[in-house]
Amino acid sequence: MIVITGGSGFIGTALVKRLKKLKREFKVLDINSKNGDATVVDITNKEALENEFEKGDIIVHLAALINAHESDEMQEKYFDVNIMGTQNVVNASEKKECKKIIFPSSAAVYSSSEKGKVTEKTKTNPDNYYGITKVEGEKIVLASRTPNVILRFSNAYGISGSGIINKFIKKIKTKESLSIWSSGNQKRDFIHIDDIIDAILLAINSGRGLYNISTSKNISINQLAKLILKLSQTNLEIKHIEVEESQIKYVMSNELAKKDLGFSPKIKLEDGIKGLL
Repeated sequence: MIVITGGSGFIGTALVKRLKKLKREFKVLDINSKNGDATVVDITNKEALENEFEKGDIIVHLAALINAHESDEMQEKYFDVNIMGTQNVVNASEKKECKKIIFPSSAAVYSSSEKGKVTEKTKTNPDNYYGITKVEGEKIVLASRTPNVILRFSNAYGISGSGIINKFIKKIKTKESLSIWSSGNQKRDFIHIDDIIDAILLAINSGRGLYNISTSKNISINQLAKLILKLSQTNLEIKHIEVEESQIKYVMSNELAKKDLGFSPKIKLEDGIKGLL
């Protein structure tokens, strides 16, 4: 049985859709019941969580708070969910003798001051508390007796996503100007949700490991805005808002995931954006 914590979220919903297509057995756990497949469970509730795990389960631990900007102001809440919640998942997996934990981490574990290519051996040095919770979550999972795979995702986008690509497209559909924080020269590696799901499925069938899951290509937010306007054949105004934003310039190397997992992102950014327009 594949058990998905946070299975009603962006990645969880896409994973459930794929598992149904593959006719794989799964169980969805989530703090809310907006997904009809979900059993309502809060990962901060140890006993309730333990009751949902069985011997031999594969746990895909997606449940987390993910807003990097709010995390610095809500550290106690992020600690409870992202760190203690992950500890509860690990403890329950050990007690119930689960087969494996897949732990989605994030590019946020790396410092925005890194240059060139970052690999899994690059020192973690987060810019925000969200990134800190992911580093601590990784440590908890790596120390577990339950076999595990850690996947550090770059910036995911796709249907029902909430990131900058989805925000820009929503603005285009309502014919509003596109707002860019800071200079817009900051770069991001955008990976389509379908490629994320491919990586999770590969990890389910792999041995232990820690991997960057990315396209190994980045684009500035200015370039992204212009690309989306071009593909949508619109000519809306681009506004810059003076807000402090991580000036990321590095590229996440996915070479290890290619080598060990056979992972290779299939969806080009232009094609992914076209699919959302």
